Amino acid sequence: MLVSQTTFAPMLATARPAQVGETGFQIPSLEHLLALKFHVLKQEIPGRGFKDLMDVLTLAECNGVDLRSDRIRELCEQFGSTKVYERVLAFKG
Repeated sequence: MLVSQTTFAPMLATARPAQVGETGFQIPSLEHLLALKFHVLKQEIPGRGFKDLMDVLTLAECNGVDLRSDRIRELCEQFGSTKVYERVLAFKG
């Protein structure tokens, strides 16, 4: 996903370094990854919704995140929408 420098700077500031073989890279924070996914879900891009929704659910499950928490709701409403938040919760069950 391409983002502006204004968006990228805080993401880079909180990213953590990683390395696979001889290749080094930065991993964005979980909150930043979720915020990006919520933003994409808000756009309702044809053919992307299911994949991005599954990414949110997988990130939450793998990291022990309660999708009903106040912080996740705030992130979703800030970068996505209330509609996106309701969709995530409805799909989670």
